[in-house]
Parts: sequence; structure tokens; C-alpha cells
Amino acid sequence: MEDCKDPILRVLLTNDGSMTIALQAIVLEKIRAEIIQSLEVMECEYFPCETIQREIVLTCGVGKVLYALSYIRKDFHVRMGFGQGVPIGLVMKNNKIEQFRDVYSIKFEEISEELSQKLNIPRQKLFQRSYHVYSSNQSQMHIHEILLPDLQNYLSTFHQA
Repeated sequence: MEDCKDPILRVLLTNDGSMTIALQAIVLEKIRAEIIQSLEVMECEYFPCETIQREIVLTCGVGKVLYALSYIRKDFHVRMGFGQGVPIGLVMKNNKIEQFRDVYSIKFEEISEELSQKLNIPRQKLFQRSYHVYSSNQSQMHIHEILLPDLQNYLSTFHQA
């Protein structure tokens, strides 16, 4: 976190609520989820059961603001009715699902060449966070988020004289 001097970025990285809802409050517009890939896997390192692995990019008028790689228990995914184009945080809020997010990692690291090509952005250091989402007393999702350059450029306009 010592790399992060922007107070708005610090709040985004450390908040234990929905990133989508926080972003909507900052950019004052609706956030959309563009699904890059969604796969069913038998199990993953986070869950010993059927899991949905999902990659999305959150977008709005300022551009691509966030990339997320999520691992979601399949039974939870089906029960919540997560669908195309609606960010998970909004579905959970609209369904009034009690949840707790445990942010366990915040870092400023260079993204991989593969991700750079997938998102069509230069390979560079970006702020990232990882967390578990708990509901019904068990971990239901593991999410890794990366704040993208369009968001950081937008936030920098708040600090210009």
C-alpha cells in the first residue's frame, strides 16, 4: 500500500464491500460486466467442489476500469442466478445477500504478458487485490481484481489543479 498515494485508490483497494458499487459512486454511472470467459471446472485450489471460473472486465463511460478473475462455487452461482452483463456485487446487493469480504492481499505488480494481450493494454505495474467472499458461514467465491489504467487515469483528473 505504500505505493498508493491516491486516497480514492486506497479506499477502493481496502474496502470490504462491492467494488462495483464503489466504482458507480465514483464515476456516477452504471458499471457493466463484459464476460471474457466462463468455464466450469471440477475443482480448484480454493474449493474442492464444482466451480465456475469467470473472467470479466468492468466497463463504463471512462473505459475499462477493472479486470476480475473469480472462482465461484457452482451451487452458489446457480442459487444466485449470476447472469450475463450484471456484476456479481450488484446481484448480491439486489438479492440482499448477507456477505463478508476478507481482503487478504493488496499489491502493486506487473501484469502478465498474457493478460496484457487479452486486455489490449501495455504490460505495466497495476494495483491488485485478492479476497474471499463469505456467505452462509462459508467461502463462496475467491476473487482477484486488477484496477485498470482507464480508472487510474480518470482518478488522476481529481488531483489536477
